[in-house]
Amino acid sequence: HDVEQRLDAAFEGLTSQMVHGCIMKTESDLLAIQQHISTIDDDDYQDSSDSDDGDSGGSSESSDDEFVIFGSDGQSVVV
Repeated sequence: HDVEQRLDAAFEGLTSQMVHGCIMKTESDLLAIQQHISTIDDDDYQDSSDSDDGDSGGSSESSDDEFVIFGSDGQSVVV
């Protein structure tokens, strides 16, 4: 029962500016995490591309090869 009273008191003092600030901070943190993950994915892709280049033994590419393209939004497309 004590916890409920403390929660009620805390929410009574909560302003829309506080909620907005929390949302903006969380959005900023999530964008930073997305950028970090995207960087790691790009590094992993580059590493795998480098090792694939060494295995091909030639400069010609087969029409059956697939390439993954990463956009600035972190999304990838296989072409």
